[in-house]
Amino acid sequence: MKPYKTKEESAGSRAMYIKKAVCRRLKISSEEFDMLVFEAGCDLAERYCAKETSPSWLTCRDLTSSNQYWYWWSKHFFLILKTWLARGDGTMRTLNIMLGLVRGPLPVNLQNIEQEINTKKTQK
Repeated sequence: MKPYKTKEESAGSRAMYIKKAVCRRLKISSEEFDMLVFEAGCDLAERYCAKETSPSWLTCRDLTSSNQYWYWWSKHFFLILKTWLARGDGTMRTLNIMLGLVRGPLPVNLQNIEQEINTKKTQK
């Protein structure tokens, strides 16, 4: 048995701690938390694709079907939650404001998403 946790195990433990803390603070179930993550990700994708500055090749459907997008979003969402928990007020209103400030994936993330979408399209 290993006396230490791997980087992935530690990240998973931190994510579970954050998830439990958010569920306690908002008085929601684990399933409701998962829906919160999903709905916030879908809302961001819709807002991002509606912007004039979003890439012309990107549709909301492509974005929400991208594993790279959801990987980026889950990491980003947990960073937002970590900040929200540290603030201390813990209201849903504050969390919604913080989620509304997210602009979208960074260019490096967009490159990964574009590669994934192009690969999917060529495999069809």
